Amino acid sequence: MIQVVIALIFALVCWLVLNRKIGMQTFVLPKPSVVASMTTSPSRIHRLIPMLESVMKQTYPVDRIILNIPPKFDRTGEAYVVPSWMSEKFPKVEINRVDQDYGPITKLLPTLDVVHDGFIWIVDDDQRYEPRELEMLMFHFTSPDRALCMTGLVKTASMGFEEAQKDGKVDVFEAYAGVLVHRSMFDYLFKEYVLKAIAHPVARFCDDLITSVYLTYKGYSIWRVGDSDVNISVHWQKGNVLRYGRQSDALHQMEMGTLDRYRHVILVLDQMIWATYEMGG
Repeated sequence: MIQVVIALIFALVCWLVLNRKIGMQTFVLPKPSVVASMTTSPSRIHRLIPMLESVMKQTYPVDRIILNIPPKFDRTGEAYVVPSWMSEKFPKVEINRVDQDYGPITKLLPTLDVVHDGFIWIVDDDQRYEPRELEMLMFHFTSPDRALCMTGLVKTASMGFEEAQKDGKVDVFEAYAGVLVHRSMFDYLFKEYVLKAIAHPVARFCDDLITSVYLTYKGYSIWRVGDSDVNISVHWQKGNVLRYGRQSDALHQMEMGTLDRYRHVILVLDQMIWATYEMGG
């Protein structure tokens, strides 16, 4: 009899936990918060409407959009002028004025100073995102030791990189199609490592590789994911790379292509991450 009572009490507790019911009121657990993190250039900041609209229309809504803006754009020396329509049309956008241009990794690094918990969805300023992309990424976030992307690179036997052809574990994420990480993945030495990396003239423009090397060193894995209607093939088929993403100022249009840059600096970054964590600075 006692065992039956105990079993009934246990079942009742489980029911209360699952339904979050106290009296007649039902409590729904809040969704984990997600912040979209990005940067842009002075020539693109006035052209962000299609990209920002796609972020705002996600079926899994973002809580904030952190737009990191340095005093000037180092590649051209241009100053930033924030459009007057930005705050009115996109109230979730927060202009985060940062102390310097950290190169392409400005889309992530300064966000870590103003976001202290929850998920960070790293996005690019020259892409349009499918409405279910963030929902899909959150659905696949089943392990706290994984970063998720829609496209990535794997290492080759010759110390180079090539595009991953299927979903699964990859060595480097490609953030243009969106990357989901958790704030807890980044410790206080991450910035020190990044500052070392961006001082290198080529590594400065390898932000995805810089962060991927860090995540791997810290024991996190990177996984390419997708589903039937949200995947990298759909991203390209629907023309989600905006027109200015194909112009001469895009990183992939630089004289040394992305894969060549990565091959050139991977060993340098491995040394920098080792020096930061094993040598104490």
